[in-house]
Amino acid sequence: AVLMLGAPRTYSLVRKSFFKNVLGASKSAMDVFVYTNKPTVITCLTEQHSLGALAADATKIHLDPLATADAGNSLAGIADRFVRKQMEHLQMVDNYTKANNVDYDYVLLTRPDMVYPIPFNISQLEYQLDQRTNSR
Repeated sequence: AVLMLGAPRTYSLVRKSFFKNVLGASKSAMDVFVYTNKPTVITCLTEQHSLGALAADATKIHLDPLATADAGNSLAGIADRFVRKQMEHLQMVDNYTKANNVDYDYVLLTRPDMVYPIPFNISQLEYQLDQRTNSR
């Protein structure tokens, strides 16, 4: 499963690299879960287009109406909001797995605007890490 957390920003521009080098590099189908900001009146056109693309690509999407709420200037307020988002995102995935009787071997937490210039195969990464650990 892929968990995308954060503002959609430029997803529509990096979408091709995500499909080719993350979803396309995997040997099995992957579900995509998105937890992102609810659009505001001042959301730019690129971000609006990116949100539409995310909604089309996602297995499940959650638009957080509180994402743009003022967390205050304290690092604690910002950190608390980020942890809340992560917990709600994981709960969304947990609810989906129970309702659909599925399990995931791997969960990749990433941002919607991340570029993947080369293939990223998580099962191959696990194999490489196992080889490195066993060679010590």
